[in-house]
Amino acid sequence: MGALKEGDLVTGPKKPVIPPIPNKVTFKDAWEAMGIGSIFTNARGPQIHIHSSMGKKKKALTGCVRGKSRVFLVIEAVIFELKGVRATKEIDPKTGLNLLRIL
Repeated sequence: MGALKEGDLVTGPKKPVIPPIPNKVTFKDAWEAMGIGSIFTNARGPQIHIHSSMGKKKKALTGCVRGKSRVFLVIEAVIFELKGVRATKEIDPKTGLNLLRIL
């Protein structure tokens, strides 16, 4: 929750094909943001995945935050830990996506 000054957002695939080609939108000039994400690990370490809805004036964007985004003033995160759940994120060979797998 907060505001992102600038960054990239993937707003779905360009076409509904596998593997998907991301439709990337660059934003700047500080947008209000509200999102949800997950942190799971694999052999490469923590894997963070965040989806966000953002607004500025009468415009709105929703998608997956990618690359380097910069915070404007403050971003707050509330973290819930799920105990007793074994899971990992691994690259799926069919889609090329880093998918969650419950063990």
